[in-house]
Amino acid sequence: LDNTRNIVVKNNFLYATDDTYNRNGRPASAIQLGNEDWPKQEGIQPIPTQNIHVFNNIVVNAGTGIDDYREVKYYSNVSIYYNTFWNTTRSIRLPQQHVPHGHESVLGSNYLGNNLIWYSQSHPPQLYSSNAKQWRVESNLWVNTNKIPQAFRDVKHVPRGAKSLASQHTSPGTYFSYNQLCSQPGNLLPDCFGLADTSPCLSAGSPVPWVKSDFFGKQRSATKPSISAAEGAP
Repeated sequence: LDNTRNIVVKNNFLYATDDTYNRNGRPASAIQLGNEDWPKQEGIQPIPTQNIHVFNNIVVNAGTGIDDYREVKYYSNVSIYYNTFWNTTRSIRLPQQHVPHGHESVLGSNYLGNNLIWYSQSHPPQLYSSNAKQWRVESNLWVNTNKIPQAFRDVKHVPRGAKSLASQHTSPGTYFSYNQLCSQPGNLLPDCFGLADTSPCLSAGSPVPWVKSDFFGKQRSATKPSISAAEGAP
């Protein structure tokens, strides 16, 4: 999503099973946010990456679930919610902002909530500390760690919904309707990532009123929605 506005990315199943799409020896990113360098020509107005909604996506075995492009300049109203990032090399790397004088009004109003996020010990998620205050963060479930990453802790200066959680359990069956068939070649399907009956994701999220259904088309709870791309079983 490069120099884009008013974009919705939803209900995608993004996964890798081999190295076909690797870049520079690393697994490719699933979704990438970018905003190319400012035009040098006089009179050309730069276009911010703005009003982006990424939700109800299932990302499995990717290099980075949500990645940024290094020449990002400024962005606003970027919302990432109700996604499943499972077994990614890095789950999230949110863009750094370089805001020129006179464009400060574009800052803020970014949201990260209700995501199930795989925590990679070797490639931790990144949110530049200088930009952390521009994000409202709440109700994420971090997997493969016993604590929520410092930069991604729930923001305290905004009204909060349900609290974010951390879990060291790495078995997919702890969270999903994942069975033995799902681990066999050719059987990695979206249904593997519906929620198990005892999943800690169930009813643990914060309401996002305009999202009425999950990845599978099932109705989201208006008061206690589930974390991840699924509201319940597929």
